[in-house]
Amino acid sequence: MSEELNLIEISDEDQNKKLSTIVKMDNDLLVKGFPNFSKKWTPFDIDWWNIIDSQVLDQKDNLIKIPISKVKELMYFRKHITNDEFIKKSNDTLKKFMTIQASLEQEDGDKKIYMNVNIFSQSYIDTDYNAWIRVSPQATKYFNNLSQWTRFALEQATRLHTSYSKKLFMYLKQWRTVGKKTFTLEEFRNALDVPKSYRPGSIDQKILNPTAEYLAPYFMNFRITKNYSKGIRGRKLIGYTFTFRPESKTQKDVGYNKRIEEITHLYSIMTNTFLKVAR
Repeated sequence: MSEELNLIEISDEDQNKKLSTIVKMDNDLLVKGFPNFSKKWTPFDIDWWNIIDSQVLDQKDNLIKIPISKVKELMYFRKHITNDEFIKKSNDTLKKFMTIQASLEQEDGDKKIYMNVNIFSQSYIDTDYNAWIRVSPQATKYFNNLSQWTRFALEQATRLHTSYSKKLFMYLKQWRTVGKKTFTLEEFRNALDVPKSYRPGSIDQKILNPTAEYLAPYFMNFRITKNYSKGIRGRKLIGYTFTFRPESKTQKDVGYNKRIEEITHLYSIMTNTFLKVAR
């Protein structure tokens, strides 16, 4: 790796380098990678991932500097812990990220090469309360010049409370202009990292019903339907379908009146008659 790399410092003083509030995640990474490398992640870990994803976008493999104070603001972090405790907690998360790998294929003449690379090559937090992160040169394809991506507002994702709701929010946003996404039961368990011990009733109680309430403000007419197969011994649950009113391709994620946004979210909740999972 060349050592002649630019330092990209995120700052509110420079209008060209302000913290991004939009996440654009590569679809291939979201569908094939994220469900696997995010297993056992906490809501705190997922928030950090989305913040980093939004800040390294189109920055090649430059070293990115992000003030911890801004991270806390973006996370709506309200727990009463010291800055040092927050940094230690954050560093534990960044250490997880340093182990994330991606599999790449490359043509070399008549040969095909399969490479396994770490997505991030460097991270640390300094005593001035700044986080630093660098994307590996081989993994820049996941964050630069994206051709297919999933876009969502960072502040909406960080306001969600559970890992389940945060992950499902991300997956459904890929289908924002379609308004429908179906998972087989196996796909759903893998995507949301559902414990093997959870039977359908536990999934309803601990995941689907609360998650429906969390997501209702952001997906108009949000509904969860169970899919069954018919067998000799009765119905068997085979998956879930999530439906909502499709968004227009030009709909903004941020930048419109906050009061209108709050009213829209409240209206979406009050008019939703499907907040319980369909039997």
